[in-house]
Amino acid sequence: MIEEFDTIVARLQRQQGVMGVMLVGMEDGMVIAGDAGQGRDSDTAAALAASLFRRTKAASTDAGLGDAAFVRLEAELGHLCAAAKGDIAIVAVTGNGINLGRLRLDMLGATELL
Repeated sequence: MIEEFDTIVARLQRQQGVMGVMLVGMEDGMVIAGDAGQGRDSDTAAALAASLFRRTKAASTDAGLGDAAFVRLEAELGHLCAAAKGDIAIVAVTGNGINLGRLRLDMLGATELL
C-alpha cells in the first residue's frame, strides 16, 4: 500500500506550481506519506487540510449538497487543495501560478487509487 501512496505523491508533485503533496488521515490529520514542501510544516498543513475537509463535508451534507469531493483554501501565497476518499485525503500545497483545473482533475483521479 505504501508504494501506491508514494506513486500518488510523486505523480502530483510533478505538476508545475505544486510545492508539496501529502496523504493525510482524515480523522487524526496525521501525514501518511509525502510532505508539504521545503520550509513548510507538514504536520500543521495536514491538520489544517483534514479539519477543513471534515467541516466542509459535514456542512455540504447538512446543506443538502451531498459529499464534498474537493476543497480549496486560497491564501495570500498560494493554495491548499484536498480531495478525499474514505479516511484518507490527498493534499496539495501550491503557489499562486498553478493550473487549478488540471490539479483538481488529477487529484480527483488520484483518489480512485486509494
